[in-house]
Amino acid sequence: MSSAANAPHDVIPAPVAPRIPFAQGPATFPVGRVWCVGRNYDAHAREMASSDPHAGDAAPFFFLKPASSLLPCPAAVPRPRQATTLHHEVELLVAVGQGGVHWSRAEAAAAVAGVGVAVDLTCRDLQAAAKAKGRPWALAKGFDHAAPVGALVPGPLPPGDTQLTLTVNGEARQSGHVRDMRSDPLALLVALSQQVRVLPGDVLLTGTPSGVGPLVVGDAVCATVGQLPPVNFTLVAPGQPPEQERQAALTANDVLDFWFPESPDFSLWFTKDAAQDARIRARFEPTLQRA
Repeated sequence: MSSAANAPHDVIPAPVAPRIPFAQGPATFPVGRVWCVGRNYDAHAREMASSDPHAGDAAPFFFLKPASSLLPCPAAVPRPRQATTLHHEVELLVAVGQGGVHWSRAEAAAAVAGVGVAVDLTCRDLQAAAKAKGRPWALAKGFDHAAPVGALVPGPLPPGDTQLTLTVNGEARQSGHVRDMRSDPLALLVALSQQVRVLPGDVLLTGTPSGVGPLVVGDAVCATVGQLPPVNFTLVAPGQPPEQERQAALTANDVLDFWFPESPDFSLWFTKDAAQDARIRARFEPTLQRA
């Protein structure tokens, strides 16, 4: 038997790393791990205190979402079948371009390859049930399409007065600032590097302000962090195709049906309406961008 036949080889095709696009140019960021931070905003820790007896602890803790949960936006996000309560959490995302351990703040800053916006979707009922039994709650955070993200912008990190917002159908749900974090993004990277070797391709979700709440099918979500590219998505029924597949089949008749339903509301044609704007973005923006 030839030596080639005995050479190590993969029994299946190697997985392809999920990628987050940069806002300008063709560059993308291949993602290896998605680190998330719990309890990094005081107000959010207080609102979660009823379901987490440790919510008052000052120190942040880290948990993981699988990289496969990332979903570049704008997109249609299928609601997970296993949850009855799905919550939104807007977060600043930090993409890491260099690896290392035991970083100083300067080393952590030099490792930042880009920043963006993410929404940490959470099956809150599954998380609460797992916590009550002392079990891991990975499936409450790591289901398919659990991390809608926007395009990246090269660093530096945004200043403390940068505002995070999230609206649902144009209605404000979450609002906070980078300065409200218990540990700023560089402090989080330093803390993470004390516990594991941070790797190129890691991304860090830095926590969410208060105001997290439920989403239902049909909701149009817009999440922002300052002037970074926003996250826009619509929650669709379980089993519907995610990402841009649904928009790919749009026709001129779809546009006409949107504006000329059986009973059109002509007032929306001539007045500014934030909810209608959000619906238009979620429904048609991917097609416009491709064009």
